[in-house]
Amino acid sequence: NMSTPDLETTKNEHLRVLFIHGGGYAKGRDLTKQKFSLFLQKHFTNYHIEHMLDTTKFEACLLQQAKAIKSFKPNVIVTKSQGGAILLELLQRGYWAGPSVMCCGALVPDLDDMTLPPRIPFVLVNGTNDIVVPRKVPELFLRCNMGVKDNIKLIFVEDGHSLKSILNDDPEKVNLYGLVLEVWDMRKRVDGFDEDGIIPPEPDPEKLKGILAKKMRLIGERLEKVKENEKKKREELQNLLILQKEEAGGWLNNWKVFAFVPPVVALFAFFVVSWTFS
Repeated sequence: NMSTPDLETTKNEHLRVLFIHGGGYAKGRDLTKQKFSLFLQKHFTNYHIEHMLDTTKFEACLLQQAKAIKSFKPNVIVTKSQGGAILLELLQRGYWAGPSVMCCGALVPDLDDMTLPPRIPFVLVNGTNDIVVPRKVPELFLRCNMGVKDNIKLIFVEDGHSLKSILNDDPEKVNLYGLVLEVWDMRKRVDGFDEDGIIPPEPDPEKLKGILAKKMRLIGERLEKVKENEKKKREELQNLLILQKEEAGGWLNNWKVFAFVPPVVALFAFFVVSWTFS
């Protein structure tokens, strides 16, 4: 059951919830007062958000959230938009191994490694009308993790990227409070889940090197695809310009045809005038 009969006044005093906000690569904006943040603060006594001042600096944001995990010691992490990409890296690098709710996760298929570590209770929520993160992205994420599909739940709601529809207190509707409770409850059904190990010790340096090397390879492949696409577009534009020049040249080469037009028109006008006044 994702909801409670008296959700409007419900405030959970047991779960510790960390929220990782999005930002769309924002710089200098205070994103701690997002509606998601205010909703979670309303429903969870033990709630924390780290204000990332410059979301364009992905690595700095990642390490900032890793420190927050160590100090705040959450039971559940909730993310929105770009926060989803940070969450995925936290899981893969070994900074976090606990229940997670990813809302409209802004993942890039050719850039982000979408495979989850094993035994992670995970809920994804996406809007059917989201043009920033279209439904094919979470569906791809689900396919990439078919081996641990019992740990993952994908939910679509009729909404856009804001997902404001899940910030409701209606026990009959999908709501963020209920999703947090649900993913926490999923831990009981995940075979081998270690509740005491959701905050792992410091990640193995060699493992981190391997993860970062893979990330750099994906970035390199992504850049090559971008360069290839740009090259194709330049070639198409050049071919179009050549074709237009050839067409324009064809008309100019036939200028002699147009040279007869003025005399013919003048002769026709002369006959018309002569006939009129005759």
